[in-house]
Amino acid sequence: MIKKTLFAIFLLFFVLSGIYAESIAFNLHTTALSAAANWEQTSFSAAETINGEIAADGSAVVRPGVPDAWDGWAVAPYHTSSNSILWSFKAGMTSVSAMQLLNVYNPNEIIHTFSLWYTTDSNPNLNSNFIAMTGISLVNGNTGTAMNPVITGSKIDTSASPERNYHVFFSSVNATAIRLNSYPNSGTWNGNFVLSEVSFQSVPEWESGWLLCISLGMLLFLKKK
Repeated sequence: MIKKTLFAIFLLFFVLSGIYAESIAFNLHTTALSAAANWEQTSFSAAETINGEIAADGSAVVRPGVPDAWDGWAVAPYHTSSNSILWSFKAGMTSVSAMQLLNVYNPNEIIHTFSLWYTTDSNPNLNSNFIAMTGISLVNGNTGTAMNPVITGSKIDTSASPERNYHVFFSSVNATAIRLNSYPNSGTWNGNFVLSEVSFQSVPEWESGWLLCISLGMLLFLKKK
């Protein structure tokens, strides 16, 4: 009886998770993010990394009333310096364990050296207190094969074999925002890059807590039965 009860509770928990959790899936546009950067190249803003539009190889993407042949975040003429972009979770504190970075604008402008950080500040900005990501690993998002970047702390260097679709996994953190830092000349050709789109695998912390409470409540109910 106990085994059946526990199985029912775990099944209920996963079902509720699938229904109610705000899962930000790879390749899925979401309004759960806001974006800001220390510098934005003209026509290549931070907000374009979360707008759900992907312009491959400079092809035009049309938003309502605005034709746009360039979509993504770029940093020229300051690609010879370090730059930062911040993605904040509108839901507040959020559990995050992976992210996707798409670089589809141009094969000659792929970001290949960057670091990842997170903050728990209630009102995150680029000057918040940040903590380095740990347990980092990369997978080629197009093939699903593991990559072998040079990883030093939170710094990731894929310059030996840059890819246009990174799936980046790291030790799960509860964060209000994620920051990516580029390094001088992080692009594959002239040093500039275009980061086309970003997405995360995440579940807002408050939803996870409520789901657990519901599951435990159901367990007590079934035990009484």
